[in-house]
Amino acid sequence: MGSLVRWTTDQYAPKDRFDAWHEALNENYGRWASLPHPQPTFAASVECGIVDSFRVIECICDPCGGVRSQADVARGAEDFVALQLVLQGRERVRFAGEEFVLKPGDILVWDSARPMDFKFVEQLHKLSVGLPLARLRNWLPNRWHSIRRVIAPESGAARLLASYLQSLAPRRALDGINNGDALIETTIGLLVNALELGQSKSADCLRDVQLE
Repeated sequence: MGSLVRWTTDQYAPKDRFDAWHEALNENYGRWASLPHPQPTFAASVECGIVDSFRVIECICDPCGGVRSQADVARGAEDFVALQLVLQGRERVRFAGEEFVLKPGDILVWDSARPMDFKFVEQLHKLSVGLPLARLRNWLPNRWHSIRRVIAPESGAARLLASYLQSLAPRRALDGINNGDALIETTIGLLVNALELGQSKSADCLRDVQLE
């Protein structure tokens, strides 16, 4: 059975809320440096569900930003890959030499092995799924680092992945779920399908060869 952790800035005095968010950001998403917060008030909430090495995080957060430097990457623990579904709001992201503006329905695929920065331009509601990067490397040993990073809801496969991610919201997904490995394999399979990699016959995709 998985575990569920809830966190909110409501439990802190207003002057302490942004610093508390910085700690929550680092605890749930790896090491980050938070950008200065210009507003006098700040609110955020996080719900995190964990099953083995599979993690689901639902976050609602006021406008803010963060930077993950190469030094932060080096100080991190086990590398992970994250699939982030934007439910509401907009976010600017720079990752792997590219810059994106995410809108509701978009799915961002990023990993902890490379620097990154983000900015919420308005209150953002997002759902993120994290799993060991090594598992994605097993599926795509020579292509994991160059896959498409933003999946827009423009195909049936992309909408299927988004629907699946939404079904994993921590409040309703953990009841009766106790096999993190199964969730990891399902998630990566749906991701590869949405990236339109499943029909490749190239030998550099281990899972394609196995499925064939």
